[in-house]
Amino acid sequence: MTSLPADLATLVDDLRSPDPVVRDRGAYSALANRAEEGSLDDHLPALAERAVALLADEAVQARSFGALLAALVVDRDNVTGRAGEDVVRRLLDVLRRWYVAEPDTRAAPDGPVRHPAVRAAALTALGGALAELHWFYGRPA
Repeated sequence: MTSLPADLATLVDDLRSPDPVVRDRGAYSALANRAEEGSLDDHLPALAERAVALLADEAVQARSFGALLAALVVDRDNVTGRAGEDVVRRLLDVLRRWYVAEPDTRAAPDGPVRHPAVRAAALTALGGALAELHWFYGRPA
């Protein structure tokens, strides 16, 4: 797995936390802010690898936040093209398989991000990846 700077690796690791303060308000909020600022752009492929790993995790919160991390990567790549076509295609494939196979579809009682919202974010990422592959990279998905 491609390495990340220690501060980013810690934030991604914290997406597995069962504590919503650490996970939702801490790690995810910090990653979303950094994505918006563009400070994640040099790390999009490594973050995509981490999202794929989280989507395969046994903890439901890790899988949920893996989908959200994938959405951040695709959204930034739609703006910058810095993740690259192969990375976006891999995320598209993994997200499609995760979305269909995810066994835990209940809402999470412990945080502001509910599982249905995560599934909606995953659909947004899928749609963004499909649109990007077609328009940005000039190829159908």
